Amino acid sequence: MKKTQRLELLVHFGSSQKNIRMKLIQPKNVTFELYDVLGKQQTISRLNATNQHQIKLSNVQPGIYFYRLLVNDAASESGKLIIE
Repeated sequence: MKKTQRLELLVHFGSSQKNIRMKLIQPKNVTFELYDVLGKQQTISRLNATNQHQIKLSNVQPGIYFYRLLVNDAASESGKLIIE
C-alpha cells in the first residue's frame, strides 16, 4: 500500500504482470500513465471516483517502465514497473 498526501491506494500486479488492480481508499479522479525508458507514453487510463479499477497491459512488451499517477492533473505518485 502506498500512501501520499493526496492519494491512498492499494496496487496488485497480476501473476503475469499484465494487469494492475488498484483500489482507491479515498475515491478521487485519478489518471494512470505508463512510459517506456525512452519517455514514450505506452498507456493512459482515467480512473473515476469509484473504488476499484483494473488496468490491462496485455499489449505492453516486457521491459522497464515508469508510471505516474495524477490527481486533479497534478503529479501525486510515480515509480518504476518491470514487466517480464
